[in-house]
Amino acid sequence: MDGSESGWDKGKHMKRKFGLQMKFALLFFGVMTLITVSVLYFTGRMNEMIIDEKYHNYAVSIARLAASMVTAEEIERYKTERLQDQAYERTLQELQRIQRQTDIQYLYIIAPLSDTEGMYIFDALYEETEGESGDVIHRLGDIVSLDENYEEAKWVVENGKMSRQFEYEDEIEDGNVEIASAYAPILTEDGICVAFVGVDIDIEILKEGVLEARNYMMGTMLFLMAGFFILLVLVVRISVLTPIRRLKHYAENMMDGVYGKELPVRGHDELSEITDVFNRMSKSIQGHMDEIKVINRAYQNYVPSELLSVLGKDSITQMELGSQTDELATILAVKWMGEKKGAVRADSRSILASMNLWLQNTIPKIMEYGGFVKDFQDTEMLAVYTNETENAVLSAISIIQNLAGQQGQTGKSEEISIGITHGTVLFGVVGYETRMAAVAISAHTSMARYLQKLAPHYGSKLLITASAAMQITDFFKTYHVRFIGMIENKYTHMVEKIYDIFDGDSIEQREGKQRTKEKFETGVELFCMRKFRESRQSFVAVLKNVRNDAAAKRYLKICNQYYQCEHPESVPVFMYER
Repeated sequence: MDGSESGWDKGKHMKRKFGLQMKFALLFFGVMTLITVSVLYFTGRMNEMIIDEKYHNYAVSIARLAASMVTAEEIERYKTERLQDQAYERTLQELQRIQRQTDIQYLYIIAPLSDTEGMYIFDALYEETEGESGDVIHRLGDIVSLDENYEEAKWVVENGKMSRQFEYEDEIEDGNVEIASAYAPILTEDGICVAFVGVDIDIEILKEGVLEARNYMMGTMLFLMAGFFILLVLVVRISVLTPIRRLKHYAENMMDGVYGKELPVRGHDELSEITDVFNRMSKSIQGHMDEIKVINRAYQNYVPSELLSVLGKDSITQMELGSQTDELATILAVKWMGEKKGAVRADSRSILASMNLWLQNTIPKIMEYGGFVKDFQDTEMLAVYTNETENAVLSAISIIQNLAGQQGQTGKSEEISIGITHGTVLFGVVGYETRMAAVAISAHTSMARYLQKLAPHYGSKLLITASAAMQITDFFKTYHVRFIGMIENKYTHMVEKIYDIFDGDSIEQREGKQRTKEKFETGVELFCMRKFRESRQSFVAVLKNVRNDAAAKRYLKICNQYYQCEHPESVPVFMYER
């Protein structure tokens, strides 16, 4: 569970969020925009119809008023005589007054001459000149073409009725002005239409009315939309987003390995049901995780997690037969040999109890410096360090000193020996489908065990190969060491120097070894060159100074045996166990 990436560091790798609040907002605006456009379109069309009808009736009433100011007989007379008498002028002035006092664009009376032509009888629109009222645009007798812009007027003439609807004209002669026209007939007593009154209204008036109504409606709807949106945001935030954020935070905690906590269940909706399910799921996962942790701890008693890590596995369940990897590692082989005297007489239970007591004090020292115990073999133990070689040396010294401290408290005299090597180790899984084990195979593991066996014969508690020593910076300055001999690895056939690290020895032993170091190392070097006579002299000098130096005694014994040998080249000079 440790390897999972924590919380919302994950969040750093996620893309920009497009949250529910934004989705609700976009959905709301989309729906409201559709509703608004639809409402504005239909109400705009309705307003146009209503306003169109309103202004049409208004224009017709003006036309009817204008039509009442002149009779059919007068129209016929003006049409025939084309004489502008005082009565004509009075009527024209009245029409102009109506045109000025109302918001119409044009007011005129036309008498049709044929289906395509008509004659202006009155035109209330006039041109202003400086300081004067000005002249009318069209005068009595001016001919006008009754083209397609007068279709509704023709209908009025034919039927003798008011116009049914506005007639729209896009352009007129004095500019680009959109106008709407309504008409009223001037009838004889027999109901024959002799002329029609035209009232033109600037269509912008209609548009302004529609626009004003639309703007009012738009403002009202925007205000309502804003209110609804704020209400929706509050509802969504309180009833949806806040519970979801709580669930999100809760799920993140679960991702980080925090289980068992409960969220408060509020309400009786779907989110409260989901919250309740989350709570139950968290409890269930917590129970399973606790069980897995117990199982993992139990498995780690047999297969260290560090070994799984070396094999690239997160869990023992991922172990596969044949999995293997090569790693540079430092190997520490240690053997507890019990008490010097009396151990043979001890029964099995006492020995087991003593072993467990020693292991309980030793294994923590190995783990403290980043090592892990690979396996046990009787009273021997093999530990592996995939970090710094110096950590293995520090563990070994700590183990030796810890045992010495226990001896001082209990009065027991117990022996321990340690060998340290460094090199490539093959870690792998062997066995059968239903019974597998992790192994560490290397010539260096065998060498470490061999050094551990040699150590007691040479009066040493800790032996290390030169290749391992060279991995440690300032090795010879940091530790008390002496060159103790040469050894040949029977697997690699490589010859290596072996050093005795005596930092863990008693003060008396450490001082003796340090005092005779130079003479002892000279003796060993001469021994390795098979100069047994000269070597013998060095070891004699060492023993005169330190009488109980086991290594010097061992070498002196061999020198005494071979210093008179005629063929010294055949004499083995490597360290050996017997």
